[in-house]
Amino acid sequence: MANWYAYTGVGDPTLSTSYRLSSVKPSCNLGVQICTIYLNQTDAIPSAFDGVSTYIANALATQTSQPTGAGVKRFVYLRGPIS
Repeated sequence: MANWYAYTGVGDPTLSTSYRLSSVKPSCNLGVQICTIYLNQTDAIPSAFDGVSTYIANALATQTSQPTGAGVKRFVYLRGPIS
């Protein structure tokens, strides 16, 4: 079962230990920081990224939710900076 995982804002966004299970779909979409990732897992803290690592790197490099394309399911969402 796939779930959303929110980036805690603490630690490296490329490490699974920096994410926590979320019970809601994200409202974030544009920005410069990782907001959430979508994984086929159910653990409170994801055990691995199951191929999403490249999407995370691409999102950080392009400041665009990933992957891109018309009608494509996004697995990494971004948000604006937190004040």
